[in-house]
Amino acid sequence: MSDDRNSYKGQTISLELYEDDISGSFSSVDQVIIFQDKEICYSTTAITLVSPGIWSITVNTDEILYIGEYHDHWVLDGGAKWVEKTFDVSVAMNTPVISTGDYGYYSKDLSYETKSNGDLYRIYNETSIAGQIEAVVMTIKGSLYNEPSHGTNIYRFLFASNTPDTADRIRLELEVQLPLQVPMIKIAKIDVQSTGYNMFTVFVNFYIVASSTPQELLSTTNLVSVEQVVGA
Repeated sequence: MSDDRNSYKGQTISLELYEDDISGSFSSVDQVIIFQDKEICYSTTAITLVSPGIWSITVNTDEILYIGEYHDHWVLDGGAKWVEKTFDVSVAMNTPVISTGDYGYYSKDLSYETKSNGDLYRIYNETSIAGQIEAVVMTIKGSLYNEPSHGTNIYRFLFASNTPDTADRIRLELEVQLPLQVPMIKIAKIDVQSTGYNMFTVFVNFYIVASSTPQELLSTTNLVSVEQVVGA
């Protein structure tokens, strides 16, 4: 196998990790996640030990829709360590730019639908915006690659001593973070109610500022618990 760091769209390529790429010792290579910008666009757990000190994965570039620079993020020792490398995908001469097929894409704050040509377009509606609110509420700040400001710190309140002001601290955190991270809404009210040990229900009433009916009051409800926030 060879390390295909420059390839054309439509190729099945091999990407390799070398022991020399890593500072210090490690015991396992667990997963490879491929990004373009901040978006996860491909993930694999099929990792081959080609020879001592060399690991390889195979990527079908038709499964990543766009051309450009990508980052392959190698997860080591169950996430305790990682190595990030880059590779480029370009369009071959006389090859159609548009690829079609079934793709899975993930976004922290937008909903997508597939066009007839296999490309994607973004959806800005009540469901999408409610999804953005939920993503902010349920994301631990600092856990999103390359975007440390996304999410909230409410998990700190959940793990701290459960005091009478915990609900108020969660509410204040969301009152600050939601307008910053979901700027197309205007918050009418955030109500946080304790529903059990280290468990709260968050009610968010909001207006969509850019909507054709900006005075229409909408709402979303999220159950916030230790288990959900840490993904247990």
